[in-house]
Amino acid sequence: MLYNPLCTITLATCIALLITGRATAQDTEKPVEPGFVSNEPDYAKNPISIYKACDPNEILRSDISNFNENITVWLSYIKNLQQSVEQGQASSAGISYAGVGLSYEDAKSFASYIVQNENYNLATSESVSILRTTLSPDSVAAYIACLKANDPLTIVAPDTAIGEIEFPLTVRWAPGFEVPGSTLKVTLINGTIEGKKVFEKKVDPPEEISLTILRNGKGDKRLFITAEVNGKVSDTFTYPAIPMFKVDMQRSFSPPRDKLPYSICRSGHCGTDKVVKDLCIYASGGGTLLPSTQGFEVSQIVGDPNRAKWYQKKGNSSGVSCAVVENSAGASEHYNFIAGWATVMQAVTVPIDEDALPKFVKDSYRRIPIGASR
Repeated sequence: MLYNPLCTITLATCIALLITGRATAQDTEKPVEPGFVSNEPDYAKNPISIYKACDPNEILRSDISNFNENITVWLSYIKNLQQSVEQGQASSAGISYAGVGLSYEDAKSFASYIVQNENYNLATSESVSILRTTLSPDSVAAYIACLKANDPLTIVAPDTAIGEIEFPLTVRWAPGFEVPGSTLKVTLINGTIEGKKVFEKKVDPPEEISLTILRNGKGDKRLFITAEVNGKVSDTFTYPAIPMFKVDMQRSFSPPRDKLPYSICRSGHCGTDKVVKDLCIYASGGGTLLPSTQGFEVSQIVGDPNRAKWYQKKGNSSGVSCAVVENSAGASEHYNFIAGWATVMQAVTVPIDEDALPKFVKDSYRRIPIGASR
């Protein structure tokens, strides 16, 4: 039972704390495959406080910017950020995907769209494994040292493992005392080492054992990895299926960008009364709009900016987003003019048909993080 943030805890607990700032029994998810025994700890039901010096969100945010084009990592980040925000433990500022800044509400809606549109949902244990993999070694080491954690048996994988069929894995066995003649046993579900679901090797601590993991098929099933030495079982690595889709970020316009801009002229000749126009953009092609990115690309503006202006319409959604353009003239001798295009970003999932690709393209494609621009 964990009763103090400076007590000895496992690496999985540290990472769970790093992501959410607390861990509960409800947060821990067990593998559903029969015959697989997990040694994930029975977390205390009461929240575990973290000293301010060990700010988990600061550590996570400094690293996650390097992976904001990898949809699997991004979904893991949003899932855990949402838990922290709802518990009042994190700020929702500074979210982006593929270089596009997003509001917290847009990020949640975008993540929900992927879950619904692609049936691609991550368990908490998968999010922990993914974020633990993609955090820099220095950040993980610093946080563990801050909490004075100590786990003699750990699994370490590179960030490329997230989207690879075949990837390297390191098992670290350092109990701090001599244990001659020990046997390392690595058990996998939906993957193999040297063609074996259960791989065994004699080890003498301290030792780092380098292995090569091969996922079954196209990697379209969840992968579970656990290591055991002398009854000591490592934290379980749980990887989601490799997504068979990528996300395209598209900018939409109203009017279409290849058409003349919408314009309002107000003067003695054009008329002085206020004109208000909603320029709306609707989600298309099975995509979802990101209304916090709603803007207005101005081609020309003349006169009083307090009269010739635009702003986001209240109530914009993932289905329809509008910019409001308005203009007026205070007197017949005044001339105010505004012209441009309403614009908003749209996210669209695009299937990846690997069967239709030549082998060399498949191989190069797998070496690119899923969701990254190509």
